[in-house]
Parts: sequence; structure tokens; C-alpha cells
Amino acid sequence: MTDRYFLAPTGDKVALSAMEDHADVGRRVLADIGICPKDYADIYDQMFQLGYTRVVEFPDRICAENLSVPLTHSQLEFLHARRLHGGSTRELQINNSPFAETRRWNHLTI
Repeated sequence: MTDRYFLAPTGDKVALSAMEDHADVGRRVLADIGICPKDYADIYDQMFQLGYTRVVEFPDRICAENLSVPLTHSQLEFLHARRLHGGSTRELQINNSPFAETRRWNHLTI
């Protein structure tokens, strides 16, 4: 089972519902602050520029992606705490190339 969410610069988790993907949440967050993205790729570009990090937690690892700005101290603290959640230490992968590619694959299935 995976847990998918955006992590705000403050370290707050912005959860996805069962029927949402990261782009849906990005659209919602951007609309709330008055930004209308041009296309699918722009959703991620805008979210990353605002300091949000795309996260997917797997049983053995946590993948986090933000290609625009470094993760904040609050985001890193949150992710390191999540690594230890559940009694076993999971690998933390930040800006892992294969994970970044999944944004493109997900777009093709929407």
C-alpha cells in the first residue's frame, strides 16, 4: 500500500483522496491562491516553485521530488520521521530520476 501526498514547505501534509492524483491536488492548491496552470506539466512546475514536494511512501522506501527548490528543514524533518514510522527504517530517495519519470507516465493515463 502506498501513501501519496504533497508536502508543503511548512512540513504539512496535503493528502490526496482515493480518486485524486498529485495533479488534482496541485490544481486545487494553485486555484486556492489564484494561479491557473497552463497545462499538466505547469501544475508540477508551479507547485515545485512554491516549495511543495511530491511524495509517495512505499513499504520499503519514501520517494520525494521537488526539482525547483531545496527541501525545507520542516519537510526534511517530516520525511525523516516518516522513515522510522512503523518500526522499520525505510530508504529516503529525494529527486530520484525513475520516480520523477512517473509524473509523465501518470499523465498518459489521465
